[in-house]
Amino acid sequence: MAKIYYLACFLLLLHSTNITAQINQFRNAAQHTGVYSSTVSFDAVEQQWKFKTGAAIRSTPVVVNGHVFFGNADHYFYCVDTSGKEVWKFMADAAIHSSPAYKNGIVYFNSRKNTLYALNASNGKPAWTTILGKTLAYEWGFDYYVSSPLIEGNTIYTGSGDGKLYAVDITSGKIKWNYNTGSMVRSTPAYNKEYIFFGDCAGLMYAVNATDGKLKWTFKSNGDTMRNEIFGFDRKAVIASPVIANNILVAGGRDGFLYGLNELTGEKIWQLDYQVSWILSSVAVKDSVVVTGTSDGSFINALNLFTGKELWRFQTQAPVWASPIITNDKVICGSNDGVLYGLELYTGKELWRYRAGEKFFASPVVAGNKVYNGNDDGIMYCLKNVSVTSPADIYKSVFWMKEPIFQYFRYGVDNYIKNYFQSCGYKSVDENAMKDFLQARINDGKKSVLVFATNFFPASICGDSTHEALLLSYLRKGGRVVVCGMNPAVYKIDTVRKEVTALDFTLAKKILDIDYPTNDTRAFNGWYPAFATPEGKDWGLTTNAVSRVGIPASLVSVPLMKDETGKVTSWVKYFLPGKGSFIQTWLSESSLNTIEEIRAVAEHELL
Repeated sequence: MAKIYYLACFLLLLHSTNITAQINQFRNAAQHTGVYSSTVSFDAVEQQWKFKTGAAIRSTPVVVNGHVFFGNADHYFYCVDTSGKEVWKFMADAAIHSSPAYKNGIVYFNSRKNTLYALNASNGKPAWTTILGKTLAYEWGFDYYVSSPLIEGNTIYTGSGDGKLYAVDITSGKIKWNYNTGSMVRSTPAYNKEYIFFGDCAGLMYAVNATDGKLKWTFKSNGDTMRNEIFGFDRKAVIASPVIANNILVAGGRDGFLYGLNELTGEKIWQLDYQVSWILSSVAVKDSVVVTGTSDGSFINALNLFTGKELWRFQTQAPVWASPIITNDKVICGSNDGVLYGLELYTGKELWRYRAGEKFFASPVVAGNKVYNGNDDGIMYCLKNVSVTSPADIYKSVFWMKEPIFQYFRYGVDNYIKNYFQSCGYKSVDENAMKDFLQARINDGKKSVLVFATNFFPASICGDSTHEALLLSYLRKGGRVVVCGMNPAVYKIDTVRKEVTALDFTLAKKILDIDYPTNDTRAFNGWYPAFATPEGKDWGLTTNAVSRVGIPASLVSVPLMKDETGKVTSWVKYFLPGKGSFIQTWLSESSLNTIEEIRAVAEHELL
């Protein structure tokens, strides 16, 4: 009998395990707190891989069983494995700006045409589809997001453009009930204690019974009484998804207020005025700290959950419409400036930045100790944790000037370079800080690397007729310098007019002890395609580059790339006795096509 009893218990446990299989959905929980666990710190990140689609990705992914699921603007829903390889894709009837939800081998999402899809997660074949009404007219635009499915038990809850919140049977796709608000529901519903919470585009928030859809309470935001026509833009809609923590519901609206409500009654506990700036972000909550982003104010901020008092504010360079997440006391949030930020939860201190190609409308997720985030450039990015503590006391800096005398790069590429290296643990330095960095390394001889994001050598590091160039002293002491474009040592600059007046290749001898064969257009040599040498491939170069100023290989220590005429365009020159190194690389003046490879070269044999 004992054996039969234990067998029965085992079978019951197995059955229970199947019933309670992993659920993965928007904001990582039915209460939408946006907290993700990880065994790594995310003190800094770098790119693991990127997967390119054909259009903007505004769908926040879910990551389950080694697969990443997300939709994009050209109607495709993707399944990509966690190495960045496509497994399958499915074409829906419209753009997919909702975030998917997963349970028991089925993945669910909404299209802009209000079609709720259920696909087999292993092959992308439809299990069922359900049409959720016809979208209501909404003339105030900025309609970027679609309500995402919420799974609770055997029911899917989701809003629709037809103004209703739906409860749908997870197995059959049949509608159980709906609640009609009369205004589009773009807010993703949250669940807690048998109730569903959501907002609509008329400025109201709702709590309805999860079983039958009966109304428990409504809350009228300040936007309820505002007239959009007076302002000339929407000040009504509640697009953000409600978040429930410690019996408090937190959500913001386009009226420019963030609210803390009593979850049970809908009564207002506090509100924080964002001075008209929209709040589209769904907040993240850990302990008593609430983190959100805002639109025209262009900042991420944190406040106390119980009082609404602001704790800190971090300024971005553009509106923040994506939603922040929290992992291991770190905040990760994207912005319309194309930057994914890593901040300290309790102070707001910036830890790192990762630059993508376009705006971040989709929100990040953490899974398997990686960060996944889609971008408007059509790329799904996978980032991994990296240590910010360099081995053997290696010092890493990137030089950047906000207003340089001469700007080599165009379209803000210098700023992108600075942000990229910052995200990899490099300290951004201006002219004065760079001089201090160079002098400190001359004094202590510690391993170091200095990358020039601003492709310009200030006069203060170039020396004169009686003093050796500070940059040259640093190299002779064992430091490493990396330039990403035309060697700045050859610029002859009019400091009054703030422009380059000529290229003088003889200047490189004084500043860097580098000899160019001639001092005329033969040294410039023209723009030629260049290819990695065997040594260059060993240093991490794989991408062809159009570059110039090719020189004979006999003049350098390590030839990294040769152009089609046989001259070396990317190279390394060692400086004795400290065996410092000057590295010439090439990045397009207007794009970041080889930035990862330049970093690999910068750190080769150093870290």
